Amino acid sequence: GFRQVSSVDDELLGAYVTASKVFHFTGGRLVEIDSFLTSGAASIETFAIGTTTFVVVANNFDGLRTDIDSDLYEFHPASLVGSTYLTKIQEIPTKAAKAWHHFVHLFVHYVFV
Repeated sequence: GFRQVSSVDDELLGAYVTASKVFHFTGGRLVEIDSFLTSGAASIETFAIGTTTFVVVANNFDGLRTDIDSDLYEFHPASLVGSTYLTKIQEIPTKAAKAWHHFVHLFVHYVFV
């Protein structure tokens, strides 16, 4: 399995763009395996469609504005694509995004922001 953690560093005002990290839980410990840039990430949602796992990030604020894109990533086991676990596949226009929520209705997948 894997676990993702979003973070905003407790740095000077305006330091909202940061590397959020992906950890693998192994041997009773979390081990960092990847990182990706986020902008004041308010939440991260994961969901699977078939055998593919997706990660969507609610980017909230970049230090200057709230109308910033949120990002959709596809998760790959490292053995398939080298050392990269996440591949950005779409940038979604959002404004002060707080959270994403995934649900399935009649076998169709939906995501709300």
